[in-house]
Amino acid sequence: MLRHIPDARKRVPPRGAETGMHKTIYQAFERICSERNAGGAVLEVGAKPSAKTLLAMKCLENAREKIGINLNPSATFADFEVVQGNANDMSIFPDDRFDTVLCNAMLEHDKFFWKTISEIYRVTRFKVHNAPGDYYRFSRQAVEEVLLAGMNNIQSEVVMLPPRIIGSGIKN
Repeated sequence: MLRHIPDARKRVPPRGAETGMHKTIYQAFERICSERNAGGAVLEVGAKPSAKTLLAMKCLENAREKIGINLNPSATFADFEVVQGNANDMSIFPDDRFDTVLCNAMLEHDKFFWKTISEIYRVTRFKVHNAPGDYYRFSRQAVEEVLLAGMNNIQSEVVMLPPRIIGSGIKN
C-alpha cells in the first residue's frame, strides 16, 4: 500500500512564521504601543526586514524614524532600515538616542542578555517595550523588577500559554 506524503515545500507557513511571532503577541504589542503613544525615533532590537516585524506595526506609521538592529546583514524594508550589529554593544548609537525601544522573543537567544538590557537602557530616552522568551524563563515579577528596574509607570501582562510576558515602562 502506498501512502501519499505531502511535499513540505508546498506548505504555507502560518501568519507571522517568518519572524516566529504569533499573531496574538503582535496584536498585544500593537495595542500596548498604541496605548503608550509609542513613536518618535524607534529602535527594534532583533528586528527583521519583514512586514511582520514590530517596526511595521500600524501604530508606528507616523514614527519620525524606525531602525532595527540584528546580527544579520543590514537591509532596508518598507520605511525602516535594519542595521547589522550586536545588541550587547550598540555603541553605533549615542546615549538617549531613541524615544521608543522594542524587543520581542530575542533575549532568550542572547547568551549575555544583561548586556543587551543595559544597552537598551542606555540608548532609550523614554519608553521600553519588551517580551522575553525561553532561554531564561522570566516571570512577570522578573520583567517588572529586573528587566524594567528603575523605570516608571511599569505595566506587564501575560499572553498565551506557555506564558509570554510583555512589559513596558517609561524611563525617568
